[in-house]
Amino acid sequence: MVSFMIKPINDNVVILPDKQELIGGIYVVSEKKPETGMVMESSSEEIKKGDTVLFKRYSATTVTCDKEEYLIIPREDILAVVC
Repeated sequence: MVSFMIKPINDNVVILPDKQELIGGIYVVSEKKPETGMVMESSSEEIKKGDTVLFKRYSATTVTCDKEEYLIIPREDILAVVC
């Protein structure tokens, strides 16, 4: 098993965002609309790897690793863990 290559620090979380829906040939993204994604790595004890979370996208930093885009988000910008 290959380990994940991004290790967050300072209470940040690495998220693989859910794909946006393509509507009429364009992606509609609102900076104020919360989004969902799966936690890949976390430095927080509250949020665990594999959790699906609802987060504020405007605070995210986008990084690419192995041709996949991930988001690094401060823990305080994660709104909820989806059950």
